[in-house]
Amino acid sequence: NQLYSDTVKDGKWWGRAHYNLGSSFWGTEDRDSCKAHYREAVKIWKLSMPADYVYLSYIYDVLGTYAWEEGDREGAISYFSKAGILRL
Repeated sequence: NQLYSDTVKDGKWWGRAHYNLGSSFWGTEDRDSCKAHYREAVKIWKLSMPADYVYLSYIYDVLGTYAWEEGDREGAISYFSKAGILRL
């Protein structure tokens, strides 16, 4: 559909918008909004950007930190591993 095509074509900018929104909630009490926007950015960037896009590692670090603080050790390790692979 057209929305999907536009998202893929302009994914860098749509993903960046969600990244910025997620970043605006980072460090606040509204973790759910932060995580939702970061996950949306990941979903968009996976369709439109190279697999090693640097901003993905930043998102995975934050999501890993949140998972760790919330007691989800396996989720945290998964996110931290993804972040580390992107930095190699």
